[in-house]
Formats: sequence, structure tokens, C-alpha cells
Amino acid sequence: MSQQSYRATIESLDSNGAIRVRIIDEAGAVRFVLAENAIDDKQTSRFELGQTYIVTKQPSDQGDRFLITDVYRVPALGWLGLAFFLCTLIIGRFRGLFSLIGMAVSFLIIWFFLLPMLLKGVEPLFITVATSVIIVPVTFFLSHGFGKKTNVALIATVISLFFSGLLAMLAVELSRLTGLSSEEAGFLLVENGDRINFQGLLLAGIMIGMLGVLDDITISQSAIVFELKEAKPTMTPKQLFHHAMEVGRDHIASMVNTLVLAYTGVALPLVMLFVNSGQPWWFMLNSELIAEEVVRTLVGSIGLITAVPLTTLIAARVAGKSKK
Repeated sequence: MSQQSYRATIESLDSNGAIRVRIIDEAGAVRFVLAENAIDDKQTSRFELGQTYIVTKQPSDQGDRFLITDVYRVPALGWLGLAFFLCTLIIGRFRGLFSLIGMAVSFLIIWFFLLPMLLKGVEPLFITVATSVIIVPVTFFLSHGFGKKTNVALIATVISLFFSGLLAMLAVELSRLTGLSSEEAGFLLVENGDRINFQGLLLAGIMIGMLGVLDDITISQSAIVFELKEAKPTMTPKQLFHHAMEVGRDHIASMVNTLVLAYTGVALPLVMLFVNSGQPWWFMLNSELIAEEVVRTLVGSIGLITAVPLTTLIAARVAGKSKK
């Protein structure tokens, strides 16, 4: 029999450390069982009546064993998600509502199309490009409406995404990254064997991660150009490009800094581990775990930087030909 996990509420605690919890089993029946703390030694003193935890049942010939394996965090995440939705709706109004719909569509496409295909062993880079081609127009038109501004941003995003994909392929190949440095990749390897191309999976992750940021860059630059044209209809495409790029350079500076800080924040415990080990800097940088984050950051930054003049150029040409 396989392991089974349940939400469990603590019903009683005694001085000997025995923890009695209430669970709802597979048949929907309420059961009271004794569970052991498998989180850590210090957690026992923080258990309180009525708290909810994750309990895992481990079947054996001697009988079922119940272990408290994790804290139940879903309610806290739910409140945080509700705050996000309310902020988006209150401040963004109808545009915010459609952006939430676009986000939901993106999630559904990734969950029901991209992930099953990857698990079946389909080439990750190919299926990620196909997924991106589906996600980009749907989310763009839902979030930003139909019009020249959105069309320009859509074209620039697709071009930038293909360029970034080629750059990521080159960087991964030159760096000899395998995609197997993370613990999660190790689990997938054990469960799926050689069916999954982990190097391609790394490339897919880089491209999917860039989609949202490219949306921000390309829409912003396209909007700036069309706003300039509306404010001063006599501006030529060259003038539009020049003025929009002034704003775009500020956007580049802030976005690159944001990317570097975001990736550093994710890898901070790992960096601290290497620093504490006393190894030379080149040894730390050469580690595949660190090298993956460096490739993600640099490929993402280059893709975003090139998206700014590309979007601005296309928008300036389109807006410059528009009549007042």
C-alpha cells in the first residue's frame, strides 16, 4: 500500500509527547489516531489544540503509522491570494479583472497542456515554444485589449522569446549544464528515468520565466510610443523612437536590477552555504547550481534589454504611419 496524506486537527496533547489528531480518511469517515512528530524536535512544544497539520499514513505489516510531516499552510496562502485579487480588482478595475482571467488561462494551459506533455517525454523546448505561442496572444488581448499597441507588443514578445530561446540553448550548451542540479530534478529522474530531457527542461523553465517580464517590457514601451504620438501627432518615427528609448533605458536599468535581486534572493541560502564553506569564488561560480542561476539571469536580462529597442522600433514605425 502507498502512503496517504491527510489534513489533521490536533485534539489532545499529553505530557509524554503523544499527539491525538482527527483526520478524515479516504472513505470520508472521521478517525482519531495517535500521530508522531516528524517535523523537528522543537516543533512539539509549539503544538496547540485545534491547529491543523499534514499527517502522512505509512502502512506496514505491524499496522499503520501516522506521522505529522508538515504545517497546513493553505489558509494563510488563501488569505494572501484574496488580498492580491482584491488589490488587482480595486486598483485595476475591469483591466485588472481581465488580467486575472488571463493569469488563470495561462495557469490552465501550463497545467493541462505543458506539464502533461513534458511528463510524456515530448521535447521540452518545442512544447514550451508551442505553449508560449498559445499563452501570449490570449493573455495579451485579455489584459490589454485589442489594438495596435497590443499587436506591436505581441509581435515584439514573440520575436524576443525566440531570440532568448536560441541564446539560452547556446548558453546551456557552452556551459555544459545538465539540468540535473536541483533536488526536484533528481526526484523526476528517479520516477521517470530517461524519458524526460532535463537539459531541455532547463531551457523551458528559462523561457516560461521570461514570458511575464516580457509582457511588462513590451506593453510599456509600445504604450509609451503611442502616447507620445497621440500627444504630439507631428512626431516622426525617428523622434518617437528617440524619446521612447529615453524612458526605455530607465526601464532597462530597473528591470535588470530587479532580475538580479530576484534570482539572488532565490539562491541566497545556497550562496551562503558556499561562502561559509571557504571555497574560492571560482569554485562557487563553477557549481552547476550557481551556474544555472547565472545563465537564467544573464539570458533573461539580455532578452529583456533587446526587447526594449525592438518593441520601440516596431511601435515607432507603426505609430509614425498612423494618421491623426
